[in-house]
Amino acid sequence: MFGKLETSDLNAIVKYIKTYENEVVYLEKPIEEFKAGNLKGTLYGEMHEGDLRGLFYFSDKKVLCMHYSDEKVLGSLGILKAVKLHKPKYIKGVLSQIEAIDRLLCRAVSEMKLMHSKLMICKSSENLPMIETAYVLVDGMHLTQKTNGFMEELLQDLKFFIEVERHFGRPVKAVNDILKDFKKMLHSQNYLLYLHQNKIVAQGLIEEETDRFGILGGIYVSKAYRGQGLGRNVSSFLTNRILERGKTSYLFVVSENLTAIGLYEKIGYKLVCDYGVLTIVY
Repeated sequence: MFGKLETSDLNAIVKYIKTYENEVVYLEKPIEEFKAGNLKGTLYGEMHEGDLRGLFYFSDKKVLCMHYSDEKVLGSLGILKAVKLHKPKYIKGVLSQIEAIDRLLCRAVSEMKLMHSKLMICKSSENLPMIETAYVLVDGMHLTQKTNGFMEELLQDLKFFIEVERHFGRPVKAVNDILKDFKKMLHSQNYLLYLHQNKIVAQGLIEEETDRFGILGGIYVSKAYRGQGLGRNVSSFLTNRILERGKTSYLFVVSENLTAIGLYEKIGYKLVCDYGVLTIVY
């Protein structure tokens, strides 16, 4: 039976997450929030004779993260009703399952676009290179300890942030939202910048973190500074930060980006499984 999950279902949820681990990476953070009673979204599940056969999390940011253990789950009309109610713009999950829901929804929406990606994992700092560069490496927390004038000067470099949003195919946020996210990530030491002559030229961030892992993301280098190892250095630095916290480091990379995959393999990441992101237009 498909429906909203309650705290009474918590044991079944935890068991499900432990069983499928790497396949449910996008669901672990919402489950932590669900346990703490501060979930920002709605969590659904498919229960069968007391066992959970699928998890579907509709976030308040119009994203559906999903996983199921039995393909019969997609036969439930409840899933279609939930999608119609919440209207997610993006659906994330294991590639084969995203392809299946793509076929399920194709007649109910105007347009869909599927992006293939790969999940990679790093559990050891053994292969992480030493970071040596002529550029200034700025740690987020140290940056916040600079003078207010220096901080404000950096925050005015909005061209860089707009460039990043467009690179990842996201709609450009309002200026205030960009600055808010920037300050929040700096404070949590989950953001790293490269500066050259007080100009931001590269970035990376820990985009999601749970008690078990951190997800590396947002790696971007301005065109004029590519080919100099900045992306490798940012990735290595942030990966090491996650590992130093006693956690596993994950990242998602577009399947066609063989250069990036090769770089991540060199610094210690290994391929785990294929994921998919479905973009929907209603």
